[in-house]
Amino acid sequence: MAREPWLCQVIFTMDSNNPADAVVNTWHFNVEAGTIDPWTAVEPRLNTFYQAFDAYYSQKAGGRAPLTKWYNLADAKPRVPHREGALGTTITGGADNAPSELAVCLSYKAAFISGTPKARRRGRIYLGPWSRSIPDTDGRLDVTVHGAITTAAGVFMAAMAADANNDWIVYSTVDQAGHEVIGGWVDNAWDIQRRRGELSTSRLTF
Repeated sequence: MAREPWLCQVIFTMDSNNPADAVVNTWHFNVEAGTIDPWTAVEPRLNTFYQAFDAYYSQKAGGRAPLTKWYNLADAKPRVPHREGALGTTITGGADNAPSELAVCLSYKAAFISGTPKARRRGRIYLGPWSRSIPDTDGRLDVTVHGAITTAAGVFMAAMAADANNDWIVYSTVDQAGHEVIGGWVDNAWDIQRRRGELSTSRLTF
């Protein structure tokens, strides 16, 4: 049967309960049409991934489970989600909050082929927000957390590779096609996502 590309948003709501403050991670999957709904198999694996380092998340994201929205990219626009729900386990979160713009980039790739720009076969997910107490070394991500995120990504990729009906993919909007993820990396340098920053609540003049 044919494979259909799906988009899954994992949404971390903040303690402000303002939708504009939510952090969204976007994942893509190729799903065997006519089989069991993809979230049945995929969501427990996503939950395991995030739980591997959940204690380092910001206090603002703690105490609640991430939400999910699933969209079939084969549907006509404007699309409506086929599923909206909670991912599963509550995020523990740390005791404090680093700036919300602070992120860790999970990069992943499909196999590169001649004649196709590599950028169409690479993807990124910016993880966060983080607690101020997340370990770092000389301004870089500490090996403990760095290793936990990288290991969790490898476990997730292996579980998806063993799934006969659902593939983790890099989805190219240019090619309108998805390609199975075969590897990835996590750098120990912090990334900045400026759109995640809060609005100021005070202004001092001089």
